[in-house]
Amino acid sequence: MARTQEQISEALRASLLGIDNRLDLKVGPLWDYLIAPIPPQLALLESQIETLKRFYSPNFANVASAEEARSFAINFGTGPSSGDFARATVVFYRNSTPAKGLTYSVPIGTLVQTIDGTLVYRTTKDVVMSGDYAATYFNPVTQRYEIQTTVEAVAPGIIYNIPAGHIRRLHQGVNGYDGVEQISEAGGGTEPEDSFEVAARVQDKFKGLEINSLGGIETVIKQAEPNYVKAVSVVKPTDRMEFRRLTSGPALDVYVSGENSELFTEDYLAAGGEYTVPIVLNRTATSITSVAVNGDILPSTEWIFMPDTTVEYQSSTRANSIIQLVTALTADDLVEITGYKNGILTFLQSLFLEENSLFYTDVLLRSFIEAPIIISIECRVSNGDTDSIRELVVAYLAEYIQPLTGEIPELLIPDTIKSMLRERIPEIEAVKILEFRRKYGSIDAVETISPYKNQVPIFDSVASSITVRL
Repeated sequence: MARTQEQISEALRASLLGIDNRLDLKVGPLWDYLIAPIPPQLALLESQIETLKRFYSPNFANVASAEEARSFAINFGTGPSSGDFARATVVFYRNSTPAKGLTYSVPIGTLVQTIDGTLVYRTTKDVVMSGDYAATYFNPVTQRYEIQTTVEAVAPGIIYNIPAGHIRRLHQGVNGYDGVEQISEAGGGTEPEDSFEVAARVQDKFKGLEINSLGGIETVIKQAEPNYVKAVSVVKPTDRMEFRRLTSGPALDVYVSGENSELFTEDYLAAGGEYTVPIVLNRTATSITSVAVNGDILPSTEWIFMPDTTVEYQSSTRANSIIQLVTALTADDLVEITGYKNGILTFLQSLFLEENSLFYTDVLLRSFIEAPIIISIECRVSNGDTDSIRELVVAYLAEYIQPLTGEIPELLIPDTIKSMLRERIPEIEAVKILEFRRKYGSIDAVETISPYKNQVPIFDSVASSITVRL
């Protein structure tokens, strides 16, 4: 520990008196040129040395102040996490059949609440129920017309991690819907980091970090946006099942699980005669809310958003998505496109451009490709309400395939499902799995599934069949 000015003065006096105890150390040259000026300077230097020792000590996280921890993190290109936002799956429902020719929208950002109104969540994307396909939304168990989406807490914190069934109130009316119901547990919410946590995290991440390695790339991305990035996968050209684009030099595809919807507006000046409008400035566009020509908003029947579905650039920062029009444009028509994009990909791509590029490597940021999983399962129960138990089975299957933490499972094993269901639902006596496979490219009806590096498995509840009987 650094000494105080008084302690250094006493040490100097003791040292000099040890040489000659007749010296007068209160006045005279020794006081003027030694005892008075040196201790303040030594005290300052020792304090600075102590601070440096603390910064490079393995024990830094325990002794650092909040400001020191924050500065320490910033020095290494990161900062304290403000906490993670809990997420859950909900359904918006209608009790009556949706009318043909009409659509019922739930805009991104729609607010919903718990039963007591204390916790508020918002939807993370636009979803639309079309009356022309009413039968596809009908849930025979609940006898309602339902559309599923994900909601995110409006603030970080573990308080938002709640069991299924608690979110049941519409914060504000949504035209065309009678209510909302939470069908999965809300999870993933964490508290903001304190000084100890951020210092410890930075120290752990810094140990052995090599920015130009694959592990270093993953670490940089996760630390750049810790509140949104849940999983990262780096795909090399030698990964032949996942890397599908042509390159002229070193290249990497970096897949990111995480989304931050940002509103954008983009203009296009027509040459005349075209039926398509390219989206060139906001290539990570996920949905389009309106298309206007010369200030007049077109009806939704006059255009359609067509995301890039090519294996080379789909869901990437180079996606070539378009707006397909019904009527051709004329020369000098000004088209204004408004929609939402994944701002996380756009920001992360900037970390690997120009002077930030790694040894001239072509790094492309993109979202994981969804891999639908089909399950056909029969459960026999000893007692209880079969409809309620079926809802639990569906919720647990969704959680197994799509963990609420955002991490992507490395293996999906049919036998694990049997054990999980028996353990979590005591009423279940027997489980028979008839199908457990990829929707596309499966070989067997029941198989162990190992997602590719660029895939995120999702539970295809529409194509799956879940039966529960006594």
